[in-house]
Amino acid sequence: MKINRDKIEKFQLLTFQNSIRLYFDAIKLFRLKSYPSAYYLSTIALEELGKTVMIDNLLWYAFTERHETALLQKYLETMYLHKSKQIHSVRDEFPKYRKLLEKIEEGQIDIEKQNSLYVGLTKRSIKGKILTPLNIDR
Repeated sequence: MKINRDKIEKFQLLTFQNSIRLYFDAIKLFRLKSYPSAYYLSTIALEELGKTVMIDNLLWYAFTERHETALLQKYLETMYLHKSKQIHSVRDEFPKYRKLLEKIEEGQIDIEKQNSLYVGLTKRSIKGKILTPLNIDR
């Protein structure tokens, strides 16, 4: 099966443009003091940015390393995993990002993202504390 390079490059460009759009929307929400929604959107923007890196890797594997289609398909499927996209958005060789990378690897960023959007209970227990995005501030 032949990989359509133009299609993958267009996919990458559209994903990058979407990450920028989401980021600017998050800034607008932040300025309106809608901090929980701004946090949620900025995290989604981060994930889209990470996906552009993953698409770049896909192109490399497809056209430089000449990997098999099944392996490329499996890699493409990882682009639907939030944690994977978040990890790819952070360059781990920069010391200033180590703490963020640790939070991503522990799943903390995804938990915070969910908590910025939904009302819930800690540990999904009736005895747990009520979590609400309305308590998230600047």
